[in-house]
Amino acid sequence: MIKYIAIALVLVVISCGEEAGEASEKDNLPKEELTVEQKVEAGKTLYMSNCKLCHGEDGTLGNSGSKNLQETKLAGKDLINVISYGQNAMRGYKDFFEEGDIDNIAAFVETLKKN
Repeated sequence: MIKYIAIALVLVVISCGEEAGEASEKDNLPKEELTVEQKVEAGKTLYMSNCKLCHGEDGTLGNSGSKNLQETKLAGKDLINVISYGQNAMRGYKDFFEEGDIDNIAAFVETLKKN
């Protein structure tokens, strides 16, 4: 019985390794460029699961001293820089998100602005 369990575990490990290899080959393929609408939608999903606790759904919550995103003057690279490296009490997220995610979050934050 133990022999069969050991064989099954070896097969699982081997198949997981093959899947990981396939995934890394796919990662080497050129990524499709997202439209602005797709970036905003992807950014909204990430924002709602990672940022709304402090900033709120509409950017105005202000928990833990977070800035009102409807009134921010930050845009483009400055906004990406704050999301990446943090500011004041906000930690940086450059090591948390995958490539392109911070750009997508910034694109969504731009839609929250009221000014």
